[in-house]
Amino acid sequence: MREPSKKILEKDVEAAVVRYAKSKGFWCKKFLSPNARAAPDRVFKIQGFVFFFLEFKRPGKAVKVPSDEHERAQLREHQRIREAGGVVHLVDDIEQGK
Repeated sequence: MREPSKKILEKDVEAAVVRYAKSKGFWCKKFLSPNARAAPDRVFKIQGFVFFFLEFKRPGKAVKVPSDEHERAQLREHQRIREAGGVVHLVDDIEQGK
């Protein structure tokens, strides 16, 4: 009997992308901002390039139209970072994240 395929969660996407990035020499840290609950998940840096943020979602959930207040808050926070000259990407696929 075949095992049902494991559902890929946000944490699985994040772990795979972080593992890959570290193997390529990226500095990666969990990004926590006590006053901004909607902050992106991780900050990345590699020598010679700017810092950038990744917001991880489970597969198929990196939508452009937010479905709840938390997603709306995340998109507002991402826009603020971009307006300040930062880079933020939504990642809902391991290969895309790599």
